[in-house]
Amino acid sequence: MLAVAGSAIAQQAPPLADMALGSIDAKVEIIEYASMSCSHCAQFHTEVLPTLKTKYVDTGKVRYIFREFPLNLPAFQAAVLARCAGPERFFSFVDVLFREQQRWAGAGDTLNELKQIARLGGVPPERYDECLNDKKITEGIFQVRFIGEQELKVNSTPSFVIGGKLYTGSQTVAALETAIDALLKGGPTPGANAGPASRLPGSNSPVPPYLIVVVLVVIVGGIGIFLLRRKSQSAPPSKS
Repeated sequence: MLAVAGSAIAQQAPPLADMALGSIDAKVEIIEYASMSCSHCAQFHTEVLPTLKTKYVDTGKVRYIFREFPLNLPAFQAAVLARCAGPERFFSFVDVLFREQQRWAGAGDTLNELKQIARLGGVPPERYDECLNDKKITEGIFQVRFIGEQELKVNSTPSFVIGGKLYTGSQTVAALETAIDALLKGGPTPGANAGPASRLPGSNSPVPPYLIVVVLVVIVGGIGIFLLRRKSQSAPPSKS
């Protein structure tokens, strides 16, 4: 179902521009595909990325790129919020959303929780509603995911592309340092001959692919219901 939806979107909307940290001239590029509701992604952003940012990104050695790969409706809604905040506040919102993940991702009313976060971050609820109905943003997010699936074979989160090589599963600081340092020295990344998708030494196993299939069915159905409800709520009342 998602493949069909993704194909349709691919014909209609361009992907959103990459959101990146670090120098465009950095020798090493790391691309992360993340779902905002993914606990392993939250662990990476709260425990691993700050160290990498200080040691490699802020020193001009690494350029870090974040790409959306929503696995469910809450993750999609959170991704829209981060984009709605604008380029200057994007990573601030990503940081807050991951740190407060347990608060909103499992809430009975996820959208209300996200609106509270939006308000505290300076995004009025009505502006967030506009973004949720903005096809440039919503379809652009799905296009980012679609390209990751089709061109890079991403099928779980977090997934990382380091030196052109795809690695799946959560990563430790030590594992990423090994890969980065090898590239900075001009050598191959660990696991470079291990096939289309590898795991760095010390990394954790990704979510099993069969679970991803189940989740994909849920996200498409959930988003469809969400959009239908919004459409019915915005429709003018009928005259008796």
